[in-house]
Amino acid sequence: VQEAASESLVATVGVIQHLQGFPASLIATFQDSAFDAFLSASHVTTILSLSIVVIAALLVGFGLPNIQAPTQGHAPSGPADDPMDALVKEEGAAYAQEAAQEYEQKEKTE
Repeated sequence: VQEAASESLVATVGVIQHLQGFPASLIATFQDSAFDAFLSASHVTTILSLSIVVIAALLVGFGLPNIQAPTQGHAPSGPADDPMDALVKEEGAAYAQEAAQEYEQKEKTE
């Protein structure tokens, strides 16, 4: 009976309701002490959870570096006449045509 009553508040109330032959004042005392124990455990859990959240917020607020979002005009820029840029543009412009030709050749061979 004690093991079932110590599992949860609902189980405790169920055990108390099945007590027969005990005075009503004793049953009320058991029920009140069960509710008090539940509320005490609930308060401890709430305080611990709040403490963890506050500590995490402080770590994030003070521990993380301050990162500024980039604004327009601050983008890194390379040399204006970079030969690689010209090569990429040239190959990118012809890619659609080359891919279409390759797909047509694959369809003809299949």
